[in-house]
Amino acid sequence: MKLHLSFFVALGGFIGSFLLLRGTFLGAVGSYSGTDERSRNLANVVPSKLTTIPRDDFLFLKVGKAGGGTVKAHLEAFWSMQVKSCHPWPCPHKISSAGQDGGLGLMALSVRDPIDRFVSGFYFRALRLKENCPDEKSCSDDDFWPQTTEKGVIFDKHGEDVNSLAEALCEDGPGGRRGSEAAREDAKAILHVAWTLNDWVEGIDWSLKTRDVFPLVQEPGFSLEDEIDAMVEWMNKRSALNSLSGFAAQRDLALKLADDETLRRSLASPRFRHYSESASKTPLSSRGEECLARYFKKDYELLRRKVKPACKTEVCKKAVQSILSRREHLLV
Repeated sequence: MKLHLSFFVALGGFIGSFLLLRGTFLGAVGSYSGTDERSRNLANVVPSKLTTIPRDDFLFLKVGKAGGGTVKAHLEAFWSMQVKSCHPWPCPHKISSAGQDGGLGLMALSVRDPIDRFVSGFYFRALRLKENCPDEKSCSDDDFWPQTTEKGVIFDKHGEDVNSLAEALCEDGPGGRRGSEAAREDAKAILHVAWTLNDWVEGIDWSLKTRDVFPLVQEPGFSLEDEIDAMVEWMNKRSALNSLSGFAAQRDLALKLADDETLRRSLASPRFRHYSESASKTPLSSRGEECLARYFKKDYELLRRKVKPACKTEVCKKAVQSILSRREHLLV
């Protein structure tokens, strides 16, 4: 009789725990599917927090115009996760010190086709300067970035046409050097265009850190959002901060959020929208494409030799290969 009684007591406890857990889960789901007031507040549509990796254990190399804004917005909205990042310029000192104090030293690297990133960065900055620097009085020339110089390069020297700058990079410079020094200096005057992918990974010892770097590739035909979720799972496995069941529950909730119309509207708000999508663009000429392929030759080699082998998913490898295949005719 005692055995039967203890069995039913245990069963009752299990059912009670299940109902409590179910109520908690449904409460979380209900928190993002309700009223118009909630739809106006992103804080009401984010899931409960996981135990996140310590900030000093993870560094996001947020390369300009390579999907980094999408990465940060997705991590915040779907995973309630904020990460330490380098932006808008490289941070080799942080890379070289990653993991030296006993931390994990994990890194994510946003990646995009170098030519596409150059064009996007050029027109993105043109649009932002029109908004924030319409005249000399409103331009900011502080230590952050000399906007007057940047504006002169984009509008006065190159007429807001990326082909003017791209094709100038093919001109022979002093001593027969490929690419005129003036054009190279112009490129370095434009925020987000100034640094190559090789500049961004300076300080990474690929022979030691390949397993610690997660490339996040923005490429047409491949889901960057799915790769972000895969990165979170990779981070969780490497850090072992959350139980598998706890992480699985959070992942399931993130998938439910991905289908939620309220959250999609929130992520489409000006807070997360990429400005360059509405910029007026002159299409890149064949000559401009050829010149940029020469200019970024070392970046394409980096993609092939270092970034692709560092991929943690098949999607990443295929996305990098897609970039290389699209530009293959220019890289001979």
